[in-house]
Amino acid sequence: MIDAFSRICLSIFLLGTLLAPLAAFAQSPYFKAQKPQIVTFSEFEHFQESYPSDYLLALDQHWEFTFEVDEAPIVRVVKDDALLGLSSFFNYEHSEFYHDLCTIEKFQMVSSEGKDLGETLHTKSYAPRGIFHDDSRVAWIDVNYFSYRHQAYFHLEKTYHDPKYLTTLYFHEAFPIQEKKLVFHIPKEMEVEIKAFNLEGFDIQRSEEETDEGKTLTFTAKKLAGRPDHENMPGPSHYLPHLVVLTKAYTSNDKRIPLLEDIQAQYAWYKSLVNELETDTAQLNQLVAEVTEGLDTDHEKAKAIFEWVQSHIRYIAYEDGIAGFKPDEAHLVCAKRFGDCKGMSHLTCEMMRIAGLDARHAWIGTKRIAHDYSIPSLATDNHMIACLNIGGERLFLDPTERYLAYGRYADRIQGQDVLIEDGDTFEIDRIPVVFAESNTERWNMNLRIQGNAFIGEGTWELRGECQSDLLWGLEDIAKRDVPKVLEEAMKMGNENSFIDSLQYSSLSPHADELAVTYSSTFPSRVHQFGEDLILDLHFRSPYTEDTMEAERWADWQIDFPTKRTFEIVLDLPEGYMIKHLPEPVHASGDNFSIICLFSESDNQLILRQEYLFEQNHLPASIHQTWNDLVDQLNAFAHQQVILTRS
Repeated sequence: MIDAFSRICLSIFLLGTLLAPLAAFAQSPYFKAQKPQIVTFSEFEHFQESYPSDYLLALDQHWEFTFEVDEAPIVRVVKDDALLGLSSFFNYEHSEFYHDLCTIEKFQMVSSEGKDLGETLHTKSYAPRGIFHDDSRVAWIDVNYFSYRHQAYFHLEKTYHDPKYLTTLYFHEAFPIQEKKLVFHIPKEMEVEIKAFNLEGFDIQRSEEETDEGKTLTFTAKKLAGRPDHENMPGPSHYLPHLVVLTKAYTSNDKRIPLLEDIQAQYAWYKSLVNELETDTAQLNQLVAEVTEGLDTDHEKAKAIFEWVQSHIRYIAYEDGIAGFKPDEAHLVCAKRFGDCKGMSHLTCEMMRIAGLDARHAWIGTKRIAHDYSIPSLATDNHMIACLNIGGERLFLDPTERYLAYGRYADRIQGQDVLIEDGDTFEIDRIPVVFAESNTERWNMNLRIQGNAFIGEGTWELRGECQSDLLWGLEDIAKRDVPKVLEEAMKMGNENSFIDSLQYSSLSPHADELAVTYSSTFPSRVHQFGEDLILDLHFRSPYTEDTMEAERWADWQIDFPTKRTFEIVLDLPEGYMIKHLPEPVHASGDNFSIICLFSESDNQLILRQEYLFEQNHLPASIHQTWNDLVDQLNAFAHQQVILTRS
């Protein structure tokens, strides 16, 4: 609801601008053909009540995609958005991505009075300077002081000069939408398939109309809420309604010319980009000889080369346009000492081939993408790795994973289909899946009571992606500062604690395990009240803040399957016995189990916490069960142990 003063101001504003939208509509052929939508006061009030936490509403989005064939196929895109401000005075940025194979002809936003908003159209590279062939761009208009007193109209004209780059279209925006239409005009000389995903549960209708020139497909969505801003969400293709555009072939001069009609065509295009590369092997031969010097077996050579690329080439993510798919020259990546996934995997393949190994280029979609190679589209993958056939087995090597050992796989690619180079043909394989026990964290402390403090020794051991996570965190830390950082970690948030001594194993990413041993003093953890001792033994309480939204749209994502075990063994002081222990927590689901409990053995008090997640997600459907468990974990973490004189 809005107050009386705002109601009067809004009424005056609407009265004074009833005819103003005509000027704005004249800017767009689509809106010019429509009747101006004048938002009445009651309608505006209804919108504010319907979307109380949103600052902006799209009254109408009308996007048209017209496929044409001249000398080559193109797609002309026209987007028209009618926007209404729901909040008082906010800044709004309207942006559009493009690249060398995609041009923007018009990009304009006008107010309901016909005033050009954001007088300057900003454009810039979407990637840092100097990162290979930088063809990605973003255009945007900043609208300052947008308000609920404003309506605005956005108009875009854009051309894809290669239709295969038009891949995925989502219905949702960050703000709610009253109605959105995606209209596709497909001529008879073009073969285009529009595949729809995740439409269930939304008011989205499809219609088709045959014309003399071809056909028109229309998808109409109504009353879409703003895209959810929940934490730990999967990639949008897993849960948001969207369309994948498959431009398969076209006919010119009575000749059918295939584009991406099947996975063989997609592979052939990928392979053609690799074939265009001309590696200066003279620059790499000496390097390979140095890296593999004194090594006899193929595995030793492969491991040495992989670890060299991991350690010496800095990974910089980059994807868009042709540069999003074409690797950089291997010798240039080596010389510059940085690269994206394509450049790093290509360098790995070239070095291994020089060493006489059977290394292949391989393309893969990470778990962020819901689609696989049953769909011939550039939307099915977003990553490139190397495949090594060695000793009768197949290994997959991802040099961008700087801190994962040779032969181990990051969770983001486990279980995913991979497209493997094999001359003019290809193979499809699947990355092996490892168990949660491959990614472990073990933390143990043996403590004694001294006055009001705990003193004792501890160990912290990390393997797999738990180890990799810590090494990533330490990457930009000066070597001399690493002990201080680890000491702070061992204090576990206790600012008054003292780390009396600390040692750690090799920080090499190629080590099987990272281990830290230390001795420590934790003051103010023991309090005496009469005959009782109150002990605060809760040093680590994970997941106590990780509640799941009831209205969540998708599963809760966990970084990777893992098993974390924390154990404290406390020597009970002479003359004391246990009076009170917190209630234990035992919980399990289809892919997780959690145990938190105290026990007594041989005059020692033992706290054991075990958190096992066998998969990298929790189903959204268990949100209430999970939230109840979080409450139990909080209750456990806030209860103290009480000892009393025996």
